[in-house]
Amino acid sequence: MTAKNIPVAQARQEFDIHARGDEYLSLAAWKSSAQVRIQIFTSVILATATGDAERRQFGNATIALDPEAVAAITAAIGQVHKAITGSTAVWLPGAEEVQERLPAARRDQPLQNFLKTLGDYPEVKDGGCHGTL
Repeated sequence: MTAKNIPVAQARQEFDIHARGDEYLSLAAWKSSAQVRIQIFTSVILATATGDAERRQFGNATIALDPEAVAAITAAIGQVHKAITGSTAVWLPGAEEVQERLPAARRDQPLQNFLKTLGDYPEVKDGGCHGTL
C-alpha cells in the first residue's frame, strides 16, 4: 500500500491543533485561562473527595474521605485559589524569542510546505505497517 495523503486543509487543521492558543499572547489572557483550569481541577478534586462525583454520576454516593480530610483538602484548595489570585504571571526566559519567531515561521513557505507533508503516514492494518516511510 502507499502512504495516505491527507488533504491540505485537513493537514493544516491537524497542525493548528498543536498551535498555541490566544491565552499565550498576553500575560492577562494566560492568567485568566490558568485560573479557569485550576478552578476545574480543584472542583474535580473536591467532588471526588466528598463523594459528589459519584453522586452526580450514579444518583447517590457510597464512599468519600473522612470529614477531617475533606476539611484539609478544602483549606488547601482555598490556598491554591488565594495564591493564583494574588499572583503575577511572568514571561519565562526565551518567551520573547519564541513570540518573535512565530510570524516569520508562518510566512516561511518552505517550512509550511514541509509541515504539510507531516500528514503523510503509512496505513496501518492488522497491527502491521504497510507502505514506506
